[in-house]
Amino acid sequence: MMLRIVQALILLMATTAFFAPHAPSAGIKRGGPVYNGDVEVIWPGNKKVKAKPGEALKAVAARARYTPNYGCEEGKCGSCEHKGSDGKKYRVCITKVPKIAGPLTLKP
Repeated sequence: MMLRIVQALILLMATTAFFAPHAPSAGIKRGGPVYNGDVEVIWPGNKKVKAKPGEALKAVAARARYTPNYGCEEGKCGSCEHKGSDGKKYRVCITKVPKIAGPLTLKP
């Protein structure tokens, strides 16, 4: 009888240790850079301005005193399209500032 109790306890401890959730170790970063608030947007001519995620890029460009080429201003023609340092394409007239860690450099 005592042997069965000991075996059950060992099985219970082994199962609990196997299925217990593991907390990440302190000081270890997981997944890349961490977003921390405002995004620095860098326009051609090295015009830099801080922006809030979700803010219209068109307004951010105006604040930086940068004027992209605008055609339709509806995002259809692509004349205002800039390539970001993150590899994505941004149509300045309709796009909002993304929530990213680090600066966003835009080039026509």
